[in-house]
Amino acid sequence: MRARALIAALLAAITLLPLATAAQADAGFDRLMALKMSGKVVLSWGTSFPYSGPYEVFRDGELIGRANASPFVDASAESAYAQRYAVTAASTFDSSDLETMTATPRTLSQARMIADPGNDSVPTTSDLSYTTFIPESRVLASGCVLSSTAYFEGDSRGFDSNATTYRTRVRAHVDWRTGRASFSASTRDSVLWDVITEPVTGFSFPYSERKNAGTEGITTSQIYGSSQQVIFTVIHQEANPFCLVKAPISYNVTVSMWITGEVTLYGLYKPVPNHEVYVRAGAWPYTTIFRQTGLSFVCLYVNTGTCTDRSY
Repeated sequence: MRARALIAALLAAITLLPLATAAQADAGFDRLMALKMSGKVVLSWGTSFPYSGPYEVFRDGELIGRANASPFVDASAESAYAQRYAVTAASTFDSSDLETMTATPRTLSQARMIADPGNDSVPTTSDLSYTTFIPESRVLASGCVLSSTAYFEGDSRGFDSNATTYRTRVRAHVDWRTGRASFSASTRDSVLWDVITEPVTGFSFPYSERKNAGTEGITTSQIYGSSQQVIFTVIHQEANPFCLVKAPISYNVTVSMWITGEVTLYGLYKPVPNHEVYVRAGAWPYTTIFRQTGLSFVCLYVNTGTCTDRSY
């Protein structure tokens, strides 16, 4: 039966704040953010289940528009009045299958001051780094190629914001003077090792080959920017180029960054391999925002049980 899954009737009583400030509310489902600036309101939300719209947006109980994805811009907002927003998703799930949606905000340890507290300066730039990596020195490749002895090289490390070994890396650099974010993406070579046996002589010798998946599976897009806040999305679908069945390292995240140091992640990720997200202001060291220890690589191929996609 057709049912409505309430994603966010979350701003049950939200008074929009002055220019370039944000308000957030959480009623146990997911996170909805409303940002007011220059006579308009930008709504941004995350979903903790694989649903791609359409969404309906309500202001003070009145339907004002539809969107296939976050964000939504209300260009007709009345600046003189407090307003309430709700976002719902039309779902074809049976009502018994409706999920409770949650999202946890992540902030820096000193959310209101990430610049030098001694001189009360504010940063002119901020950086975010999102990396995936394989902590082992090597992992079996039998689920990926037709060999029971083949293996892939790993990254041989733990969580480390300064590490130079990884599978994929996405970085965002925010210039608060312009309110713009620039992005870079990179992938390391996948290195396959195996033992080849010559059929006539029976002589065995090691064999290795490397390939790079490239960055075509990584899409970045800024969706809002000001001198106080930047919002951008990263869609990441990068598969090992050796694998006969493509099962990508996957995440889809919307990132909100404020000049004050607050950082929020909305979205879903596949819990394999390891994920790590760090943020810094100016030349300050990176601060940990999110870490996930990877589960079995079987999770790249299934989405049930402990392998289910997770929300940040």
